[in-house]
Amino acid sequence: MIVFRVFWLLVAGVAVALTMWAGTWPAQLCGPIPGPGDLPEECSISTARVLGVWPLIGLGTVLSAPAVLSAAVMRTWIPVLAVVAYGGMSVAGLVNWWNHWAMLLCAVPLMLLAILFGVLQLLVATDDETGPANA
Repeated sequence: MIVFRVFWLLVAGVAVALTMWAGTWPAQLCGPIPGPGDLPEECSISTARVLGVWPLIGLGTVLSAPAVLSAAVMRTWIPVLAVVAYGGMSVAGLVNWWNHWAMLLCAVPLMLLAILFGVLQLLVATDDETGPANA
């Protein structure tokens, strides 16, 4: 089962990479940006510059948490919760596509990876339970 721990930690690494990539997206707000400093009124300003680093750290934490939990617990029902969590984040990103919450759309590829690894983990767990030792 160490292979699945590595897989889930890989998903967490992809979540962090997607978060760093989302920080380079152009800001969704095209107008005067409220807050400290005089930022130009352009749409080409990165999201990290507009929102700051802390929202991106929060996004990375939220996106990597289901995968880290799956790697830590290694129960057969945890991948189902990870897929549900990533699905909920994807829907939240889609519903809020016009503001900074759209960065939650980074959960879509993570949800696909979670489905793949979750199904594989469930199949291996089912094979272990019905193997010759249990016959």
